[in-house]
Amino acid sequence: MRKLSLIIVLFLSFILSGCLMIPNYKNYKKVKKYGNMKIGTLDDEVCLFDYSFGKGRHVDLIDIKDEYEVDSIRDGAFNYMYYCMDKYRNMNSDDFGVCSIDEFIMSKTIKKLYPNSFGYIEISKFYYNGTLDDFLSVDFECSILNLCNEIYYKGDDGNYKLLSDISISSKNKQIKDGVFANCKTLKSVTIEDGVESIGVNSFKNCIWLESVTIPKSIKVIGEEAFSGCTNLNSITLENGIYEIDDMAFQKCSHLQKVVIPETVKILGNNIFKGCHLDTIIYNGSFENIIFETTFGPMKYYVYPDDALDAHLYLGRPEYIILPNSITKISVPFTFTSNNNVPCKVYYYGNESDWDAIIFYEIKTIYGEPSEQALDPVTENVYFYSEERPLENIENYWHYVDNVPTIWE
Repeated sequence: MRKLSLIIVLFLSFILSGCLMIPNYKNYKKVKKYGNMKIGTLDDEVCLFDYSFGKGRHVDLIDIKDEYEVDSIRDGAFNYMYYCMDKYRNMNSDDFGVCSIDEFIMSKTIKKLYPNSFGYIEISKFYYNGTLDDFLSVDFECSILNLCNEIYYKGDDGNYKLLSDISISSKNKQIKDGVFANCKTLKSVTIEDGVESIGVNSFKNCIWLESVTIPKSIKVIGEEAFSGCTNLNSITLENGIYEIDDMAFQKCSHLQKVVIPETVKILGNNIFKGCHLDTIIYNGSFENIIFETTFGPMKYYVYPDDALDAHLYLGRPEYIILPNSITKISVPFTFTSNNNVPCKVYYYGNESDWDAIIFYEIKTIYGEPSEQALDPVTENVYFYSEERPLENIENYWHYVDNVPTIWE
């Protein structure tokens, strides 16, 4: 009775979680069987729609050959629960669990994996029988890479290469949504000039990814594109990028410094949330940029020596360093009521230079400046002096071991 109750509970949980997708075999035409695989046509698409695991949970090799001309893998095709359901009269609690596959070879003819095509399966080695460019053309609607310990593709020499240090060619105008999501082997990515966009979740949770180079041809970095890449410690953003969307680099906990090119005009919500950044440098003008919210927490922010305008609310850093080239400063409406800024400002100019700066208020989160100038911000502002001042010492700063320090 206890076993039966357990089976019922597990069975219902699979249904409610969407993991048990039951195909209607009668809808498929021209059905062929290759070993344990069933392949048929549906909506003018050649589909692999069922694989029979039999009574075992372990499979040495599954090889979907190019000659089968399969276009897609349908929902539930590799779902171990089918065996349990087909044999429900004899099943017991031991029938439920994870099926393991030593080697899985996927044909380069396959262009789409449906969201629930794989159930509770572990794959030791996944081989894609095409080039990296072919791989990038596949619509991965399921998270198969999360199931695989090692992932390989065909190199230019025809031999399999580990998906680890890759270069994405300009043949790919866009990097598709989720294409590398949850990949456990990816370590470095170089994107060639000519690629135009990085999709939503493209590299999400690639936990061993350490570095990425994004060229000037990229215009948009999609939402959560690199979210959860916990070992990412180096990103190179070249001049040309226009938009960085929500949470693009959130939870990249090893990232310490980011330089954002001047061409970026749209910054999304919580781009660096969950990061432990020391420095963010933005080389552009804050006058026309669109802020949806803050960058995320960081220790300090250093403006370039020739910057002309600045923004005094960037992720609540401990301090901001401003050059004396600054002519305009935008202040969030949330801080203008008490004339304060949320952190220390170390300014390279003097009091008269500061008084000459034009201050204006950002009325909305979309960065629309007001036309009316504000009075200069005075709280938490310190002026640079190499030598110890004779008076008002508390208003001046200098460097001590390369750290901005208020004179005492």
